[in-house]
Amino acid sequence: MSSQEILTSSTDTPTWEVAHLFPNQGRWSETEFFELHSNRMIELADGYLEILPMPTWLHQLMVRFLVRAVEEAIENNGAVLDAPLPIRFFHDTIREPDVMYFAPGSEPANPRSYPTRVDLAMEVVSEGTEARRRDYKDKRR
Repeated sequence: MSSQEILTSSTDTPTWEVAHLFPNQGRWSETEFFELHSNRMIELADGYLEILPMPTWLHQLMVRFLVRAVEEAIENNGAVLDAPLPIRFFHDTIREPDVMYFAPGSEPANPRSYPTRVDLAMEVVSEGTEARRRDYKDKRR
């Protein structure tokens, strides 16, 4: 059997071999995280990738409501943004809060980079047991 045959998955099965191109869970670095390109919401927590559920219509309506409420409250004093925008909270921990408020002076020095702090982070709790645990416990930490 050739090496090409060994690396080829059969029809209708996941291409597990692709996983060997990436770090193991618990060993992802920030650099590797930012090199990963996906159309999914992914966060990095202590070297582990977390694949987030796609937001629902109701979730996005709540995010939009919160963005508008914070914008009204700050009266153009700072910036209010919504996900996706990765923020480095701790070493090897990159999160994307649903709503973020940056007070004047909190924005990144280079607008083409990612922020490393946020003055207020808001999370709309997603449906499902795993998402609720992550939103209520892990992200609060």
